[in-house]
Amino acid sequence: MPVLTFDKADKAIVTKATHLLLARCEKAFRDGVKWRYEHAAQERQRAIRAAEEAARKERERIEAEARALRQKRQRLTMQASAGLRRSDEIRSLVAAVEARASTDSIDAELVVAWKHWVLEQADRMDLRAWPASELEQWLESFELRQAARP
Repeated sequence: MPVLTFDKADKAIVTKATHLLLARCEKAFRDGVKWRYEHAAQERQRAIRAAEEAARKERERIEAEARALRQKRQRLTMQASAGLRRSDEIRSLVAAVEARASTDSIDAELVVAWKHWVLEQADRMDLRAWPASELEQWLESFELRQAARP
């Protein structure tokens, strides 16, 4: 069996080859560690951006809901206020028509029928004349109980 022996020249080549091989392996290891670190940092940045985007969208959704609720409440208030004014105007109109009808001898039955119909319309507009259940339902539509909850 031949004995593997190295002469002095061969030893220098083996040493140099070993150093080169170790340097290449160490560089590959370091490059792998660096790539994993950079990849993990990029993933963290993506996760942070995604979380920030989700938080921004949630804030916008909450703001839009709050804005819509404010607008709904304003609309309900303005409609009720306008209904009160219109119903008061209608009642004034009824008084004026009754006064005029009594002085001009207009058919009383016709005036009473008109008065009944028009006051019914005024009562539909006037929340003071609404049944308690209807008024409560209108108040519930403001969604104030939900807004007070944490």
